[in-house]
Amino acid sequence: GGAGNAGNPGIDVTTGNVVLEGVAFSGRLGNALKVSGDAIVTVLPGALTDYVADALAYVDASGYNPFAEVSGTAQLTLAGGTFGGPGLGYGAALPRLNYGAAFAVRGDARLVVDGVTLKLRTRGIGLQQNASVLIEDSSLTAVAMTSGGYGVWAMNDGGAAKIEIEGS
Repeated sequence: GGAGNAGNPGIDVTTGNVVLEGVAFSGRLGNALKVSGDAIVTVLPGALTDYVADALAYVDASGYNPFAEVSGTAQLTLAGGTFGGPGLGYGAALPRLNYGAAFAVRGDARLVVDGVTLKLRTRGIGLQQNASVLIEDSSLTAVAMTSGGYGVWAMNDGGAAKIEIEGS
């Protein structure tokens, strides 16, 4: 199964412990996955070779929102697989939220990237406030770059964002 043309968001989890296994995303991916409140979400590839293989690219100035947004005290764990479709991340124009990050993490939220291949078009993981990311045994690769970008970006907005990298 999967979420297509998601944008309002496609999957919205605000509480509880949820496992998403073998969920593919297609179409335009703005806010395809939103994890907030105190939710704990784990994403597993199942039989998928790429979670976002059928994602569509955004044109500049279209106002891209992140593929995944994590906020509050929530945690999103990406446990294996590849995110590499052409619609993941944003191009040259300055977009709306987290400056075009494919994964936006805010508040006291946490993103764990474990055993994942993340193929970035321009902007990968954006952190704000006290958000944190743990990247372990994973790779972040720049592909098809059309403008400046980043793998992981932390905004200096008065918080204490934290980046941890292990075995990657």
